[in-house]
Amino acid sequence: NFMKITNNDWETLEILWRYLRVNSSLPNQADVIIVGGAGLVTEMAIRAAELYNAGISNKIIVSGFRVATLDMKKSEAMLLKDVLLNNGVLSTDILVDEAATNTGDNIVNSIRLLSEERINTNNVILVHKPFMERRFLATAEAAWPKPQPNFFVTSSSVSLREYNAVHQNLYPHELLRMVSSILGEYKRIKEYPRKGFITEQPIVEEVENAYNSLIEKKFIPR
Repeated sequence: NFMKITNNDWETLEILWRYLRVNSSLPNQADVIIVGGAGLVTEMAIRAAELYNAGISNKIIVSGFRVATLDMKKSEAMLLKDVLLNNGVLSTDILVDEAATNTGDNIVNSIRLLSEERINTNNVILVHKPFMERRFLATAEAAWPKPQPNFFVTSSSVSLREYNAVHQNLYPHELLRMVSSILGEYKRIKEYPRKGFITEQPIVEEVENAYNSLIEKKFIPR
């Protein structure tokens, strides 16, 4: 694929990136941190460990299966757990779900684990990739039984370009992976509420225009 990403494309992508991030102001105390897996990407676990080490929560759930197409030796959950352990989180404070194959599963399986462990939840912090913040939050809002806890969502505080550099190292053969991933996220934000997967999200004209202009340039959502 020889498509080139111009500076103009990056600026357009930036509009989508900002929309897809929610950046909640976090509580001083949370009952659990739920970390969603994302293939080989594990920086979410570093963010979760920061919150744990700051004393905000002493329980972390890592969730995600072993993606066959990525030839992974371990599940996403175990990769995330390794990062947590390397960043000072105690093994006894980590709950592991290796069955989740999608974002809905991340939430539903976490709810089950919390109930099995009899952990009451008033405040729940969700951690994912920066551009998955909005959908992860909207998924929890759609899937969690009432009465729901307070949800907060966070990710590592990196810029789009910094984040792309990390992705490029993990997936060197896929130059346009970042663009495709962000377009795919926005597409799901629009389509998933009808399917009941997520809560309805505000559609912003500037963001909609940014999405359409990249689609017109033949970038493909993934």
